[in-house]
This record gives sequence, structure tokens and C-alpha cells, in this order.
Amino acid sequence: WLPQLQALGRDVDTVIVEYVFNSLARQAFPEGTTRIIDTHDSLGDRHRAYLASGLKEGFWISLRPRAELAGFRRADAILAIQEEEARSFSDRLARAGGSGGSAPEVAVVSHVLDLGDRVSDLSRDDAALFLASATPSNQQAVDSFLTRVLPRVTEQIPGFEFCLAGSICKAVPDQPGVVKLGRVDTLAEAY
Repeated sequence: WLPQLQALGRDVDTVIVEYVFNSLARQAFPEGTTRIIDTHDSLGDRHRAYLASGLKEGFWISLRPRAELAGFRRADAILAIQEEEARSFSDRLARAGGSGGSAPEVAVVSHVLDLGDRVSDLSRDDAALFLASATPSNQQAVDSFLTRVLPRVTEQIPGFEFCLAGSICKAVPDQPGVVKLGRVDTLAEAY
């Protein structure tokens, strides 16, 4: 992909690379280009949490923490999705010191609903929303909720609805108490 990226990126000022494992793409862009990595998740030793939760198979990527830090150092800025994750990235970069370049800026770009403008009260006492892709870990979470939690909730709150949004809908069979919204373009639409 390097030649194609070089052709596309000849005149760009800023490039955003998705996931740290794609950070070598920075080689395709000229000096002076601002390089940002949208992490989407921490991938250092990620397999440990998956294995600990019983998820032994599925599509997920785990990097050695040292390799993740090397990828971070290829960027001018890193986007994390949670404050805790941003602190972890910053702390790890600081502890690693000057090995392999200066530490990039770390910022949080959350996947939370933007409440900058006034919104209607979207709350309901008898519903919950799970917005997710159909990754094995998300499927495991939904399966666990449906078998262990939802029956107890509907026992206490008859008519409770568990709403699903995103590609996770395709992975869950139709059943009472589950409302599938499918893919949504905005979080506001799901809410």
C-alpha cells in the first residue's frame, strides 16, 4: 500500500491512521505532515483480558506493549476513547522515556453522545441500549446479558426492552424483550 498512500498523500497536511498496528503508514507521507493515530482501543497485552474473560477464539489483535509504544512514537498525536486509556498511554510513554523519539500528545475523543446542543429527555425507565459491532467480545457480552441479566430485569420490570444498535443486531436471534435498531448513523438516532 505504500506507493498508493504516497500518491494520495503528496499534498496532505494531516493524516489520521486507524489503529496503532497501521502506524508504519506514516512512512508514506512527507516530513512535516501531522500524523495522528486513532487507537480505538489499547492493544498492548489485550489478549490477557480476553483470555481471562473466557474468549479464546475470535478476531482480535494483541500487541506486545513495547510494540504498541513504538507505534505510538510514530505519531505526533494519539486519540484515545476514554480518559483512563489516555492516562495509561501517557504514563506508559513517560515511563519509557526517550526510547525511540519524543512522546506524542495524547487526547481523548470520546464515542459519547455530544450534548453540546440542547437535547430532549431521551431517558426511559424501562429500556437499555447496547450499541456495538458484532465482534466476538461484544457477542459474548450480549449473550451473557441475555441469559444472566435480562430474565432477572424483566421479572422486576415487565415490558423492559433491551435495544441493540449496530451490526451486533445480526448476531443476536430474535427474541422477546429485544429490539433491534440495526445500523444507525448517529448516537442520537440510537438514543
